[in-house]
Amino acid sequence: MTRLGNSLMAVLFFAVFLPATASAEMTDEPLLLFVGADEFEWRGGDANDVLAWDIDAWYGTSRDRLILRAEGEVEHGDTEEFETVIGYSRAMTAYWNANVGWHADWQLNEPRHWATVEWEGLAPGFVDTRFQLLAAEGGRYSARVKLETEWFLSPSWILKPSLKSDWYSDDDPQNLLGSGWAGFDAGLRLKYRWHPRSMPYVGVQLTRLAGDTARLADANGRKTRVLSVVAGLSFWF
Repeated sequence: MTRLGNSLMAVLFFAVFLPATASAEMTDEPLLLFVGADEFEWRGGDANDVLAWDIDAWYGTSRDRLILRAEGEVEHGDTEEFETVIGYSRAMTAYWNANVGWHADWQLNEPRHWATVEWEGLAPGFVDTRFQLLAAEGGRYSARVKLETEWFLSPSWILKPSLKSDWYSDDDPQNLLGSGWAGFDAGLRLKYRWHPRSMPYVGVQLTRLAGDTARLADANGRKTRVLSVVAGLSFWF
């Protein structure tokens, strides 16, 4: 881990546990634990049998929390993508949280570690929104936006569109990432609520690379457009 990562982890140790514990003591609010998988799925079609996951966990109160996120893909036993976020979340309003933490990309040819600042919450139209700004040593920056919403077709059937997009300040040829807009992931999943805490689903996922990232991928024999059918399970406890 880089010096940036070591320093940030030390800050998080004091910035997360102490505020959460103090908040619980002052308000008599219990400390809670949440673990959930928004996506745990198989992807076929152009994706060639991929296992993908998007898992969130938090520990704390309604105001102060330690957060942990893990997202990735495995194709034919090889990890194609794997990233984690560890951070501290503070509720700023009834609908929005500010998060700070450490973001790591592990799967790449050369792993990257970032400091991250996020603004996360519910935008008008009931759109779950996350804006993420990242900074690494050497003056490298990145930004990500993630949008999700749910359309209730009936009490049991839910249609969920999603969109995620990335931007990079510099070329990263070791990891086939170019400067500028890198492309997007767009999904549409139909979920069935058969249990209050679990929902099987089916859908489609489109990954489209753009700009210099697409150019680097094409030059190295990687696909710049992947359309997949998906089947999976959302669950939480």
